[in-house]
Amino acid sequence: MDDQHPLSKSVLLHLLPGGAILAFTVLAVPLVERLGFPSVLAGSLSILFVLVPLEIGYLLHQGRRRNGRLSLAGIVRYREPMPLWQYAIFAPVLVLWFFVASSWWRPVESAFAGGFSWLPAWIPDLLPSYDPATQYPAAVLTTMIVLQVVTSGLVAPVVEELYFRGYLLPRIDRLGFWAPVIGASPIGITRLTTLT
Repeated sequence: MDDQHPLSKSVLLHLLPGGAILAFTVLAVPLVERLGFPSVLAGSLSILFVLVPLEIGYLLHQGRRRNGRLSLAGIVRYREPMPLWQYAIFAPVLVLWFFVASSWWRPVESAFAGGFSWLPAWIPDLLPSYDPATQYPAAVLTTMIVLQVVTSGLVAPVVEELYFRGYLLPRIDRLGFWAPVIGASPIGITRLTTLT
């Protein structure tokens, strides 16, 4: 427990990656669109150019400070292997939850996509709706899909698990049951200050 983070540091480390990704995405969307790609590709680029360097870089920096070399030893915790029976139970439940939550989110996303007309024109459309009349060449769509699968399906989950569950969560575990709830929700981050 001697390496617990102060509240201000924990809140900052939880929110910083999202803020950096948002800033990069806002700046990258016009360039991505000028190059002939759908604007959602900026999100994949933000994973490669912001999320990975920021989160892994921070973890390696902490490892160097602790171990005298680039290492995650003692930095990333909660690394005990999960029993296979838990995979057999949780994997199908989580996949099912993904589809249920996605179907609930679609109407909300549609409402948001058209609801930002009051924003200044210089702010790019971060929640674009795909217009079937807009056609992209097959090479563009293939590039976009492959990049999204690699970044959102493989790279981001691994990096985020290391950073949030492996590094940040153990440093607020003094909060007990509330630690994973707080770490998993933006609203929970604001509750950090009331629970300790």
